[in-house]
Amino acid sequence: MTFLENPIELAELTIRDLETAHGKSITALASSKSIVYKMKQESKDAEEKAKAYLSKATKLKGKLAGADAETAESLKKDIVLMLNRQENFKKDAVTKAAQAEAQGVKTDQMATNIKKLQNTITTTKADIKNKKANLELSAQNKLINKEMSSLNVDGTTTTTKLKLGLVLKQI
Repeated sequence: MTFLENPIELAELTIRDLETAHGKSITALASSKSIVYKMKQESKDAEEKAKAYLSKATKLKGKLAGADAETAESLKKDIVLMLNRQENFKKDAVTKAAQAEAQGVKTDQMATNIKKLQNTITTTKADIKNKKANLELSAQNKLINKEMSSLNVDGTTTTTKLKLGLVLKQI
């Protein structure tokens, strides 16, 4: 009997394939969540570095008031350098935060799709179980109908009654 002749076997094969895909999806989701976490952490790190450079520039600005002309010129260059680095880290933090947010949206969508897949698998398994039960019930009904058709009109055949009782116990 081929899969086309037995839709239950085909459905079970499909379920196995879906379960394999589900497992791989869970792994991909975990990886995606880890990427989002890493991006958020990198954004926070860049924000901290930007604050540190701003703090350094502020300290240098404080030294500027009492410095001679040559030192003041050197301090101004250092302040500009610190402020440029601070600006670069701020931009980097914003970019990484935006990337983390975009990846987070994709990750949330992936999680939703995985839940839908799990629901589909669960529902399909229940449907298969019901179809198997219905097939079994149908087979038992055929046996009962066969036994009932062999009864005499008055229903007094003892062996048939015993057989019918055995069939009903099986159900």
